[in-house]
Amino acid sequence: MARFLVIALGAFLLPAALYYAWRVFAPERLGGSPAMARGEWRSMPWRWLLSLGLVLLAAIFVAMVSVSDPPAPPTGAQSGDAAPAAGN
Repeated sequence: MARFLVIALGAFLLPAALYYAWRVFAPERLGGSPAMARGEWRSMPWRWLLSLGLVLLAAIFVAMVSVSDPPAPPTGAQSGDAAPAAGN
C-alpha cells in the first residue's frame, strides 16, 4: 500500500516539480525565468499541472492494473492435480 501511495503521489506531483525546476534552473534563452531564480514568484499554471498530474496518475493506474500478476493458486494445489477424495 505504501508503494502505491508513493507512486501515486510521485506521478501526481511530477508535472509541477518538472515545471518548477525548468522555470528556476533553465537558462533564460530556454524559457527559464531569472525573476523566479531571484525569488520574485509568478503564479504557476496550476490547472494545467494538476490536469497533467491526474492524466499521468490515471495512466499509471491503468498500467498497474493491466500488468499485475494473476492471483496465485492455493498452497499445495498445482494445475492438473486432482482434488483429494472426501473421506479417505
